[in-house]
Amino acid sequence: MQRTTLFVIGIFAIILLAVAGYIVWGPHGSGVRDAATEGSSTVDYYTCPMHPSVRSDRPGICPVCGMALVKDGSALQAAMAMTAAYLPSSGVRDPMHYSPDGSRRARAVDVWAAFQHLGRHGVAALVEQCCRHAARIAAALRDAGHQVLNDVELNQVLVAFGDDARTNRIIAAVQAAGVCWCGGTRWQGRDAMRISVSSWATTDADVDQSVTSILKAAASQ
Repeated sequence: MQRTTLFVIGIFAIILLAVAGYIVWGPHGSGVRDAATEGSSTVDYYTCPMHPSVRSDRPGICPVCGMALVKDGSALQAAMAMTAAYLPSSGVRDPMHYSPDGSRRARAVDVWAAFQHLGRHGVAALVEQCCRHAARIAAALRDAGHQVLNDVELNQVLVAFGDDARTNRIIAAVQAAGVCWCGGTRWQGRDAMRISVSSWATTDADVDQSVTSILKAAASQ
């Protein structure tokens, strides 16, 4: 019985080694890790954005991770990236430039769990709550003399505090205060503070404290 077990383990190990060897050194398309293209900057080839050692002279699939081989890196980024004025670049290699980032966290599971836990009416109440909070914030900032740029129909508020430079200084001051977090964005040719109310845990007291923090930052600038 022990010999049989060892034999099976040995065969399984050989198969794994063979598969690994094929992936790294075996032929894929017309050649992966082709010696003719190694070290050359003039040869036109397709490569995997996650495994640049994988190379081919024709389109195909990376044998390591299954991603599409590409020739034009900028085209890949344009197809994969989720970009918006309120999503500043990290300045480092961002995964969303190389793969469909919207699928990375299986976000559909979050939606399913919310409906299972809250039910249809509970989700509707959550949306209404976030929209109501956003409307309160917009009204308070507008009453204080600041310019709300958008029609606040949902949970987003865009506000400007004069010129772009002052708006950005106030955004930085609000973030430094740490009471709430408001990012920057670009809206119809102007820099703006973007306030997004999206948490079930946000209360009326949180809204009051956030407005106070924003107005304090505005007064300091």
